[in-house]
Formats: sequence, C-alpha cells, structure tokens
Amino acid sequence: MRRAWIFPVFSVFLTIFAAASVLAAPREELALDRNPDFFPDILLQAKHDADLNAFIVERLRTLLKNNSVSDPFNSEILGMSSVSHEILRDKLDADTKQLLVGIGNIFRIDMKRSRFNYAIDGIRYRIGRIVPQVCPLKGPAGYEASADLSFYDIEVSSKEVVITLRVAPLSGEAPFELVRARIVNPKVVVKKDAALSFSSKIEVKTEEKLKFHQKDSTFADLRDFLKYNPDAVDLTYDDIVIPPIVVQAGVRRTEIESTKLKAFLLTQGESIKRALLRFFADRLTEDLGDAFLNLILQTPVRNDLWISSSIYSGYQVKRIEAVDGVQTAMHISGDFCSPQEYTTEGAACSSHQFDPGQVRRISERDYAESRLIVDAELLNGDFNLIASVSEHYLNRLLAKTVELKFWDESLAAAGLTLGPMKTFLTLDRYGTEGTLYIDAIYRLPRYLQPFAGLEEIRFPLVFRVSIYIVNENVKGEDIPVFVVRVNGAETSRATLEKGIPEFDYQSRLGTSLLKRRIVKLIQRDAGKLIGTEVLRITMPELKGMGLSQAVFYSDGHGRALGKLKVQAELK
Repeated sequence: MRRAWIFPVFSVFLTIFAAASVLAAPREELALDRNPDFFPDILLQAKHDADLNAFIVERLRTLLKNNSVSDPFNSEILGMSSVSHEILRDKLDADTKQLLVGIGNIFRIDMKRSRFNYAIDGIRYRIGRIVPQVCPLKGPAGYEASADLSFYDIEVSSKEVVITLRVAPLSGEAPFELVRARIVNPKVVVKKDAALSFSSKIEVKTEEKLKFHQKDSTFADLRDFLKYNPDAVDLTYDDIVIPPIVVQAGVRRTEIESTKLKAFLLTQGESIKRALLRFFADRLTEDLGDAFLNLILQTPVRNDLWISSSIYSGYQVKRIEAVDGVQTAMHISGDFCSPQEYTTEGAACSSHQFDPGQVRRISERDYAESRLIVDAELLNGDFNLIASVSEHYLNRLLAKTVELKFWDESLAAAGLTLGPMKTFLTLDRYGTEGTLYIDAIYRLPRYLQPFAGLEEIRFPLVFRVSIYIVNENVKGEDIPVFVVRVNGAETSRATLEKGIPEFDYQSRLGTSLLKRRIVKLIQRDAGKLIGTEVLRITMPELKGMGLSQAVFYSDGHGRALGKLKVQAELK
C-alpha cells in the first residue's frame, strides 16, 4: 500500500484513547440491604502503584473478552467525525510554512486565508498495551482521577476520510471550495516500541450510568513525540480519489487535472507527512485535543456487568471514592441468577430473587472498623488490591447455591439433607475461617427408628470453614473455582439437643428416647464433612484474572477480605 498524508485522521483518533482508559452487632442497627451505599455488597479498594495501574487495564480487557463484551481499547466508533481549522498560523515551523506556501504558489492560492475540513467515517482502533499512572482525587462534585497515559502498539484505521479544502485566491477574492478528496481505507500504525503519552484529569459521576467529564489535559509529551519521531508513525491507504478541480478567479476559469495533483501529492508524501505531524502536534495543545476528548467523554458508560458461569453474577458500581490521594474505593452491589433465569429474563431476573434475610445486623461501627483494617493493609502491607465482601452478600450466594442443589452431593455423603433454614455463614471473628451453620436433617438407621419414635431428626450443625479460590486445569486452561472447605466441627451435644435459639435453628433431638446414642451417630457422620469441600463453583469466565493468588480471611466485623498483590504482565 502507498503512503498518504492523512495524519489528521491520526490526531483525531488519539483523543479516543483517553476516554477508553479512563473502574456481630445488635439487631437494632442499620441493615446492610437498606443502605447499600454505606454497607456495599462488595467494596473494591486499590492502592495505585505501577503494577496495579497496568494490571487493572490488562485484567479489564481479559474480563470483557471472557464475557463476550467489546474491548474498549480494540473497538469501532461508527458515524462521522469532523474538524476544521486554519492552515497557517504564526507558530508553525519554517519547514511547514515553506511547504504549504509552495503548494499555494503552484495553484495561485493564498494559503494563509485557506481552511481544511476533515470528515472521518467509521473509526477503528486497537491499542496493544496501556500503561497508566493514576492519582485519585476528591473532587467537589464526585470522584476525580489525574492520569498519565502511555499507549503502545497502536493501529488506527477508517473507512474513509473526506478532506475539503476551501481556498482564497492570491487576488484577494472570497474563499471557495477547491478540493474534495477522498482517502479510502486509511491506516495509521505506530511502531510497537514507541510510546504515545499524555496527561488528563477526568471527573467521574456515578448515576444511572458512569458519566465522565474532562477537566484538564496536557498533550505536551504527545506533541513532542509526533514532532520529533515522525519515522515511528506509518501512514497508508488504499486509494486517493480527487474529482476535477476548477479555480475561479474573477472571469478567469482554470481547470486543474486531478491526476496531476494526485501525482504531485504522491511525490511529496514523506514531506507532507512530516509537516502534518508537526502541525497537528501543535494543534493538540490547543483546542483540538480537548475538543475531541470532551466529545468522546459525553457518552455515558454502563456501570453494570453480568458474568456468566454455573451461577450468573451481576455487579453494579454504586459509588467511586478517592480515599487518600493514593487509594480508590469502588462500592459495588451484586445479584445472582440461575443460567436458565438469565437466559429467559436477562438482567431483570435479579428483581425477584429470594433474599434469605440477615441473621445478624452489622453496625456502622463494625463497618468503620472493617474499613480501617482495609486502609491499614493497603497502607502498610504488600497488597495493593483488597475486595471486602459482606456476610449478607455471601449468604445470598449460599442461598442461590442451595436452590441450584449444589450442596446435595456433599451432604448426602454424610447422610444429611437441608432443613427449612438451609445454611448461612457468619464472619464474627478475625482469622482465616468463618462459621458455617447448617440446618440439617438426619435420617436415622432403620433399626433405631422404632426405639427413637422418629424416622428423621432435625438439628443444627456448626463448622469452621475457609473460603478460597483455586485454579483447576480444564483442557489445558487454568479455570478458577470458588471453594468452601470444612476445617472442623463445633457442634456440641448442647447445640444438637437444644438448637440455636438466637438464629431460630431448632432441634428435635431433645425429644428422642435415644438422644445420647443418636448424638454420637450424628457427630460421627457429620465428621465425614471435615476436610471436604462442601461447595465448589466453577468460574470459567474469570480465567486469567489471577484470583487464585488472593488471600481470604474474616475481618471479625461481618466481612470477608480478599487480599491480592497484583503484578502487571507487561509484554
């Protein structure tokens, strides 16, 4: 393919990239589900360092790809974009002025009074790698982030660019349209080892959708790169289509053969490319860069995402906050649906989901203590990303797994089925374990039934459990699996006989004539669960996210913390 003088396309496309870069208490206390902004289902808090910033972009792209969502850094913008500007200004360098004045002299045109207009149809862009440096800020109207952005391995193309040149004759008469040239399938490619960088400050408002507002940007680094590294940019196209050109100066009418103009442009391609690079590099620091950045950021972005798996999980960003100039916290609500429900109803399936309710209420003091733990871990520890997950959210997940019969096989191995209160989890003590309560039904051996006067007995079981994510090799790919593992039993004889009144967990064992013998049978068979994984949820759509490296533990205040030290896999 031949080279073209189409840097106007390139400079416009660059502004698109900026938008793409820029996610045990008293019962009278406030319930989690009544104030999701204060007690979020998931609090994702991050300490911004070089690894995390690059990691977020990498993993975002992986997550979107896994769930068949368009990659914002490898996409297409349909429709027309346009920009118009004067050709010459006093600040232009001497080489550019000389080139343009030379063109004007050939065609008897006053280039100082002439204007270009570019109309771009169908922008397609791909960015191989993005390296951001982010500084979160507390803005007066919401969350702000100041970012330095570097892009590598860039390719930008368009279906067509129409360049219209309105010129003024040297005689001083009124400007008129001289050229309407069409450049077919232009493409801009930047060498893989070259970095295009600029800085921008973006304000984010969390409403029905995420809305972005550009507050300040600096294109000085990008300008200097384009001016002094023209060989790093390659410009190609399929064809240039130029209709006949007529110059009207008073009564004199002159027709210029388009083939001659085209031939002239082809011979001057490299010079024109360098001149245009310099020209548009200077324009980036004026209204051109900010104008297009503002135009792109006017489009609201969805703040929700559904991830398909054996359980469909929906996440919605409710609020984004800057913590201390280094950390960003994202408040996220979550929902669950079965694959069948989601296939039938889509995201609406979450509107009528069963909520098991809260067995405990979490106080504002508990939540504040939990936030202090997260802040301290990020400030003083090696971790740079922590997910804080509410006990209530985990219990809603357990309720959905019970509904989908995920527990049946593991409980059947111990001779158990679930009673009407099902199962729930509490995170009321600090450490790597939580407490799992199971409303169990145990079918007595046939030979004991006549003596006990019962066929089955209902009672609560209490286990110490750990929660973690492991990778499992499936057809050569590492697939993450969410696991609940039983580490030990805390089911005393008193619990089996009397139940747990505070959680409304009842027991019928106290009425049995053979309760001592039955207690021993229950403890023996329930002990079969110790060391087993009572729940496994395979999550292929989260592959490549590095979740198996997370460390999970209970903060003792009703939330599970997943700590992760993320490192970018820069290529």
